Amino acid sequence: MAARGRWLAVGLAAAMLLATGGRAGAEDPAPSVFDIVLLSLDSDWQAMRYHLHTGESWYAYRGDWKPIPEADSTKPPAGDYKIVLSQTGENDWIAVRLERKSGRTWRLAALKWAEMKIVEGDKQEAE
Repeated sequence: MAARGRWLAVGLAAAMLLATGGRAGAEDPAPSVFDIVLLSLDSDWQAMRYHLHTGESWYAYRGDWKPIPEADSTKPPAGDYKIVLSQTGENDWIAVRLERKSGRTWRLAALKWAEMKIVEGDKQEAE
């Protein structure tokens, strides 16, 4: 139970940081180029930070940030990125990365970003 309380405190601290835009003082900082997403699960939590323009991302791992590589080792293009986390089971989750200008999308598979291709309709499906 103590471990759950500690994780809850970490999650609350991250939520407060998000709510304040990461600002500690009253001065208006330079525009942010990083964002963070946080997901609370039944007995765990997941967090990712990412660069809004490059798509480069990291996941929370034992109190540090671990880089998330590309499945095909190809660097994603510059753009306008967003990452979404969603719970799919009691402690299961999915992550998707979207480049908002082009619509290109990646899913997290084996802790690597795998691009999701557009599948053209099959002739039999159309009939």
